[in-house]
Formats: sequence, C-alpha cells, structure tokens
Amino acid sequence: MNILQNSETGKFQAFRPNHQLRQFLQSCNHIDMPLFDTNELLKCIQSLVQIDKDWYPHLDDPAQFYLRMTHISTDPLLGVKSPAQSKIYCILNPTTLKSRPLSLKCSDGVNKAWPLGHAQYTLSGNLGPLVPYIYDAKQNGYDDVLWLLDDYVQDMTVLNVFFVLKNRYGNLELATPKDNGCILPSNIRNSILSLKDKIREDTGMRVNERQVSIHEMMNAYYEGRLIEVIGCSTSSIIQPINRITYRDQRIRLETDGSSKYTSYLSGLMQDVMMGPTSHKWITAME
Repeated sequence: MNILQNSETGKFQAFRPNHQLRQFLQSCNHIDMPLFDTNELLKCIQSLVQIDKDWYPHLDDPAQFYLRMTHISTDPLLGVKSPAQSKIYCILNPTTLKSRPLSLKCSDGVNKAWPLGHAQYTLSGNLGPLVPYIYDAKQNGYDDVLWLLDDYVQDMTVLNVFFVLKNRYGNLELATPKDNGCILPSNIRNSILSLKDKIREDTGMRVNERQVSIHEMMNAYYEGRLIEVIGCSTSSIIQPINRITYRDQRIRLETDGSSKYTSYLSGLMQDVMMGPTSHKWITAME
C-alpha cells in the first residue's frame, strides 16, 4: 500500500487502499486463512501511521511509506490444514520514489507462473522458488528477470511491465500483458489502465491490455518502433527499463532524460497520489 504526504497540506494519505485490502483479503481466502474486516484493518493501519510518521523520509526526491501487510498462522498444531488462529502485522517502509534504469534477462527454461496457478495472489510461495534465477541474473549484470510463458511476456518478479511502441501505421500504443491469472496486477498497473482515456488525450497513446510476444517486441525494436519499456509496482511506482536480453538478442534503449512517456506516467501517478483528498482514489490517514 502507498502512503504519502499531501503536496499541499503535508497530511498523510493512502492511494487506493481499498483495492490493496481487497487483494490481500482474496489472497488470504485463496489459501484458507482466517478472514477479517478490511475496514477494521484500515483503521489499524491509520493508527500505525500516527505511531510511525516521524520515520517518513524527508528528501529532495519524492518519497512514501510503502506498507507491507503479512498474514501468518499462529495455530499451535503444525500440519497441512487450515489454521484456527492467525496474526496480521504490517510494516511501514520509508522509501524514495526516485527511478533508475533497469536491465532485464528473459527467463529461459523456467516459469514463474502458469494458467490456473496462484500468480494473481500475493503469496510468498510465489517468489521463494525464483530466488536462484534472480540471483543468477544479478550475478550476470542484470537487475531482474523478465518472465515469459511460451515466449509471451508476463511480468517481472515484482513489477508489471508496459511497452511504448508504434505500430506499422505509426500509431502510438501503451501495451501491457493481459491479466490472465499468470501475473500479479499491481495497484499502479490497474490505475494506469483506468486512466487510459486521460493518457490518450494527453499523449496520443492508446492503452491496450493484450498478449505481448517477446518476438513482437524484438521486431519492433529492430524496426525502430519500440520507444520505451516501463516497469511499475506498488513499492517503486514507475521505473524505466533500458536493456532486455532474450537469448542472443538484445534491446538497448536510451533512458537518460529521453524517457518522455516514463516521466509522464510517473508525474501522472504522483500528482494523484499526493493530490487532493477529494479524489476518489485517496483516503486520508490522519
């Protein structure tokens, strides 16, 4: 969950907290954890913000509290069964919203997710088995893995991905892989999709949720039609991507001061997140 200070009043406010709480509740229900009242949890989070607000980072770059919610079993019996009791705890992490270019290595021979799996839920078990492959990518000079399924792009390890490209008729498109049960759709991704009309009006980009083949992106790059690649997540908001390696093929994009659409989306999201509390996506936290 994103918790930021209002740019005018300095008061703390959360960005689409009900969306985050609903996703958390659905994930708990998926693995048969005890359920809870999301409104009561939101009240607890508001109290936590008051306790921890002095830890908020005051930096030259925009910052936020990134809230991580965790639900664990405290059942006294160890076994493969639904817990009779559990505990929810939340941690506020002070983070900066400063972006930096990311380099990605495409997955090869291993899948992060598959149809009818669990990727659409926030479960720690989704990420643990991926650690060796992420470590290998970092050892070879990459920041993360771009996960594919049958050569179709899914997402990064914790970030969703968007591609800015021109089709062969010269029309601008902002494309992101479909929410097909094989990705975890972040709050930021869903917000960008919801703002598609404004994005089209401001930039001329048509926002599309569709299948994205790595081969299509490679061809678009070689033909000079791939303009930018963008990562987004609740924790880091918007990040530019400057390098993608797929087997022996490479995409290299300039990101130093020339990422027009990345900067636009970052500004668009931050304007809403730190803007007036009258916006339907903003909930006051104090």
